[in-house]
Amino acid sequence: MVTNPEILEKVKTFGAFQYDVYKIITLLNILPEQRADFVIEFEDKTSTLRRYYEQGVAIGEHNLSVALRKRAEDGDVFANQQLEDFMGKKKVESLRKELFGV
Repeated sequence: MVTNPEILEKVKTFGAFQYDVYKIITLLNILPEQRADFVIEFEDKTSTLRRYYEQGVAIGEHNLSVALRKRAEDGDVFANQQLEDFMGKKKVESLRKELFGV
């Protein structure tokens, strides 16, 4: 079980970039004999490790939305389109998760 606050904060940061578990293992330099346990804990939606990762994902998405909105408000048409696409994608993902648990 990962309880080291330093590692958990790094996992949150990696979540903001939506890195997959194997990239996170590489970046954290997890020992080969600990990798399987790390993956199991990461895949457990109720684990502290996973909660930190999901928080990082949410923070990253929020930061992206804020940055795109600011650029769109400043008249950047491309940023406005990106924001609309991003929000639409998030809505579809949310509905899929709500309806199908995927």
